[in-house]
Amino acid sequence: MIRFIALLFLLPLGVSAQTLVADVSVRSDAFIQVDERSYEVVFTLSQGEGMQPGVRYALALVDGEGNTYAGVVSEEVLILNEGESVQKSIAYTAPEDLGGTYAVVLQVLTQDYFPLAYVEVAEVVLEGKTSSHGISLFEHTEYIENVRILREGVQVVATVPEEMTLRVAYCGSEKEVLFTPEMMEVTLPFETDCLGDIHVSFFKDGTVIEESVYVLPNEEQTNWIPFYGVAILLAVSLFLYVLYRKRKRVAPLTLLLVPFLLFGFSTEAAMYKERLGFSSQALGDAFGCNVLVRVFGPTAASEKGSGESFTIRSEYFTTDCLANMSVTANIVGGGRGSGSTGNGVEGTKSVTLSAPQNPGTYDINVSGGISARKATSGYASKSYPSTRSANPMFQVKVKEPVVPTAWLTANPTSITEGQSTTLEWGSEDASRCGSLENPLKTNGKKSGEQTITLNHAQTKVFKVSCDGAVATATVVVNEKVVVEEDEPEPPAPEAWFEARPTSVIGGSPVVVTWGSTHAYDCRGWNFATGGSKNGSETVYPNANTTYGVTCWEGANKSGRKVTASQYVAVTSPPSIPEPDSPPPSLEPDSTPEPDPEPPAAPTASLQVRNNTQGGSWTGANITILPGDQIALRWDSTNATSCNGSNFSTGGSDDGQTSSISEPSAGNNRVYAVSCSGSGGSDSDSLRVYTQAVDPTISVDSTRVREGEYVELTYNLQGNAPAGCTLRGPGIEATPSNQSGSVQVRIYGDSVFTLTCAGGLDEVSIELIPVLFGS
Repeated sequence: MIRFIALLFLLPLGVSAQTLVADVSVRSDAFIQVDERSYEVVFTLSQGEGMQPGVRYALALVDGEGNTYAGVVSEEVLILNEGESVQKSIAYTAPEDLGGTYAVVLQVLTQDYFPLAYVEVAEVVLEGKTSSHGISLFEHTEYIENVRILREGVQVVATVPEEMTLRVAYCGSEKEVLFTPEMMEVTLPFETDCLGDIHVSFFKDGTVIEESVYVLPNEEQTNWIPFYGVAILLAVSLFLYVLYRKRKRVAPLTLLLVPFLLFGFSTEAAMYKERLGFSSQALGDAFGCNVLVRVFGPTAASEKGSGESFTIRSEYFTTDCLANMSVTANIVGGGRGSGSTGNGVEGTKSVTLSAPQNPGTYDINVSGGISARKATSGYASKSYPSTRSANPMFQVKVKEPVVPTAWLTANPTSITEGQSTTLEWGSEDASRCGSLENPLKTNGKKSGEQTITLNHAQTKVFKVSCDGAVATATVVVNEKVVVEEDEPEPPAPEAWFEARPTSVIGGSPVVVTWGSTHAYDCRGWNFATGGSKNGSETVYPNANTTYGVTCWEGANKSGRKVTASQYVAVTSPPSIPEPDSPPPSLEPDSTPEPDPEPPAAPTASLQVRNNTQGGSWTGANITILPGDQIALRWDSTNATSCNGSNFSTGGSDDGQTSSISEPSAGNNRVYAVSCSGSGGSDSDSLRVYTQAVDPTISVDSTRVREGEYVELTYNLQGNAPAGCTLRGPGIEATPSNQSGSVQVRIYGDSVFTLTCAGGLDEVSIELIPVLFGS
């Protein structure tokens, strides 16, 4: 019945300043059967939004396949204002020779006989001989391009990819021929004095590959009668020529035949034009133009994916005219497209639409027009309306989107530094998977496994993304505990010292001898050892003196120390003592103080913490993720100032800072602190490693037409831009920023790859094929 709407009053189209979009509804109020073949229908017309001028109404008989066999159109033309309703009636008597079961259909038309709305009123059964009327368009015409009725028979124009059997049935006869890709067209001989359906089929190995039906317009066979009249005129003229030949009256008789010949051929040509199979209501009747318009598009039976492209195709064929066509199509609640053809006797225009994003069934409005002209008569234009009014001819059904899923597991989930874990990933309804955390590498595979060794204590979260579905797995890396045995304390240093003799006269020589064990160096009292741990020297005391050594365990007078000494008594030269003079004292002078202790050596320490992950302070090397922020803390003893490497201490001997430049993805950086004081200097350092991850790349459309542009969007995920490359058809570049986009023109199926130090990601683009037909 939908096809009936498009075919009942199929007229050529024309360019109009206003597109006709129907908002008229019709309701049947009563069906009155006067007799077997006479009927009257009472009905109500209603107008929705806006005004609809030039409204006609018609009654027709339609068979079960949607073919129109007879009907009547009212002479009355109405103007329906917004919200207005009006009740009308129409009567009709079916032809005497029409037989079969038919639906009585009430149809609302524009002033130019284009359908706006319809309703089936009743079903009637007529006794009589069935006649073929109306026009039926091609269906499933991937190979068939045109079918024509010629004087010598039926001509089929087609393009086939391989040899097939062509079968044509017409007016009770059926013929077959082997059709090859080189033939392009073939004419099969038929008697062309009937108005039956033309059935055209292509077969391959007994299977129907393509089939269509072409029903001629309602032209009476009596149109061919003038042809026989012309034949009679020609026979009479020939007889007269022979009869009067002996009288040499050839020239006048020849001139007499010319009008008859011209009349005969012109009449035959005019009737032949009526047999071409175009709409009996032709465009520009005053000009004699015949135009047939056909529109092809999808139905809800063929599902489309979200955003998938499809075409609406419109064709026209003319006789004795040149024409051009425009067509506009839009999805109710979706996209819109339009276009036009050039002048010619036939043309095709395809409008490309994109299926809406949300699932559901959407109506497609198709409207447009065609302008045709005779060489000397100017232009005539017609428009065809939208299919929106009732039961739309074309629809698109958007499938439910397929949501991909992903999973990732780790075995085991808890290890110790230096041990390994096996990561296994998989997905459903995904085209590829990419890793979001190094060192896991998926290489785009939808499933797989990888064994990874982790050397640093941390809680590591791995991620994979499969067409947007993200899965994670967590691995805890515990610090390796090293059990150290207690080392015995090294023995304490020992020293000995001896002076000979221990009592001398002033200025006499004394030999001092010393030695040590487990000592680094020794320093003398009242004499110099030269730093030697053992030796002997000769001294010449003039007064009582204590000689000895101090020996240290470590360098620079550090560690444990030990002393050894001996007192040397010195007397004056002999003299006569004075009376009552006490004898000289043999007690040595008090023991001299040892050299002062050297200043203590400074110490320095450096620790790091991952502020982003909330880690604890540690003096060991750590691994962070791109974008993580770290802090450093330093401390010292016996130091007056500290300086930092790859960070600033401000000269302070302790403190912490978060103003730090972290290493880029895939790189590491050493941070160090050096502290100094009067006792020397000391330093400490640690290393921070930033993991590298796969970059990401996406595209705004994965299916485009040839020559269109797509926009590639990338994110380096912390990888250094200088180490990344974007490659694909028509582009090879190094990104200058961490993220951005670039437009590329597509000429074929393409794969674009973004490669960085941390890995790679890729995206594929498919070329939409050019489709014709539905």
